Amino acid sequence: RSHVAISCFLHEKWYILLSSLFSVPLQVLIVGYVGDSVVLPCSSELNTEDITVHWRHNDTLKVYDIINGKVSVEEQDSVYKNRTESFPQSYKTGNFSLKLNNLQYNDTGNYTCHITNELLIHTMEILVKDEKDHGTQSRTEKIVALLSVLIPLCIYVY
Repeated sequence: RSHVAISCFLHEKWYILLSSLFSVPLQVLIVGYVGDSVVLPCSSELNTEDITVHWRHNDTLKVYDIINGKVSVEEQDSVYKNRTESFPQSYKTGNFSLKLNNLQYNDTGNYTCHITNELLIHTMEILVKDEKDHGTQSRTEKIVALLSVLIPLCIYVY
């Protein structure tokens, strides 16, 4: 019989090696499919009602703004018109997540949530796939998913 064992290395050199090898691929990656919706997470410890939050795509496209606790889409890039929504009832608890509807291929890329009141920037990446790819997962995606569970588990155990 063959056994699969996962070892958590306590030795300092191994921990540093493992954490340096796997720190980059474990960034937030959100996979969505053409026509579907995704929720981009963004939260803050601040629960002030006059908070300002800017959502941007690839640093330039204006996706969504919350100015002094109020939704502001006047300067929103036209490709996002009528496709974005937030959760205003959750602003008081520090939830500034954004729902992006009717995903398109050009939505693929890096997104930032900049909470100006605390100089905090959350970053994430969206990968938009064809709906026929729904249910398939690349080898890299499977490895990253496995490591994202195992590394925190190893840290918790030790």
